[in-house]
Amino acid sequence: MDLKKTVLGIELGSTRIKAVLIDEKHIPIASGSYEWENQLVNGIWTYAMEDVHTGIRACFADLVHRRLRHDARLSAL
Repeated sequence: MDLKKTVLGIELGSTRIKAVLIDEKHIPIASGSYEWENQLVNGIWTYAMEDVHTGIRACFADLVHRRLRHDARLSAL
């Protein structure tokens, strides 16, 4: 797999952060997720920036872990 021809998409959803790695034909080749919760702060539903960073890291680690079970070559990503 040529990792230079892949694209990583990340969505910060209301209950989960999701990541998907697609190939040049737009076929998903790996995915990962991380569940999180928003907080009501001063009447506004929000997320702490620390939680954003933690969630993205955990989501990406999940994507790599899931893919490595099938294809060790993704470790170069």
